[in-house]
Amino acid sequence: MPDYETLCYWEARYAKESEFDWFCDLSNPILAAFFEELELDPSVPMLHMGCGNSRLSIQLYQKGFTSAIHTDFAPSCIERMRETFRSEFPTSLADPGFLFQVVDVTDMAGFQDGSFACVFEKSLLDALSCGDDGLKERYEREVYRVLRPGGRLVIISYSASREQCFPPSRWRVTHRELLLRDGQMQSASSPEVFHHAYVCDRVP
Repeated sequence: MPDYETLCYWEARYAKESEFDWFCDLSNPILAAFFEELELDPSVPMLHMGCGNSRLSIQLYQKGFTSAIHTDFAPSCIERMRETFRSEFPTSLADPGFLFQVVDVTDMAGFQDGSFACVFEKSLLDALSCGDDGLKERYEREVYRVLRPGGRLVIISYSASREQCFPPSRWRVTHRELLLRDGQMQSASSPEVFHHAYVCDRVP
């Protein structure tokens, strides 16, 4: 299995890959409908962790999440996303250096406690799960810290057992299956692929 949890893996991959989306992006009607069901408020502070080189960051901006911060721990990825943003929104007054930041989710010291009302990630916890359990534990602690009391973490995952990462004393977790087609298999004949959505509300 690739070392998905390591920076060297991702830097090597981003050197060869300009764009890739795990699962799918908001052009998928099922994922788009799920987002609509969440009724996320674009005006509240939002953190998109592990943004990678997916189109999702651009799509969120187009949907009005203009102050959302998108992070990845690979500097080359963030620089490319800044360039993509400048290219797609040449008249925007938003600062790509603020919207796209190099951040390690296991140590988000640059963000104060309670900085965000919502945190979103797609397959980031999956990648960390390829390493030791300490990575997942630090992820949980840091997300809990940067979320406001009552804030919400939304996860899209390959795994049906991510609840185990979230202590019930700190989180209320709702789990549901989403029928998404793999990002590399979008034809009508593609097999049905279920992924897992977790809505994790931070217990104050």
